[in-house]
Amino acid sequence: LAILWLKLRELEFIAQHQALLITSKADERPILLLDDIFSELDQKHRKLVLEVIPKQQTIITTTDLHLVEKDFQKKMEMIKLE
Repeated sequence: LAILWLKLRELEFIAQHQALLITSKADERPILLLDDIFSELDQKHRKLVLEVIPKQQTIITTTDLHLVEKDFQKKMEMIKLE
């Protein structure tokens, strides 16, 4: 979980300083990639992650959709691979 917080702060830093770059647009933000993170966390920490990531464009992979809260599933676009 500590690595996730570090990545989120890093993305925030990049977004804040991106406007200083001539070639970037101020409204562009990096994408956060979370690969099967929910299988590594308990319910309390999964909920904490879901509270934080709506501020950030995020791609999440999971092998078990039941680990993602139903309310959050309604807010996201899902692509199911079989």
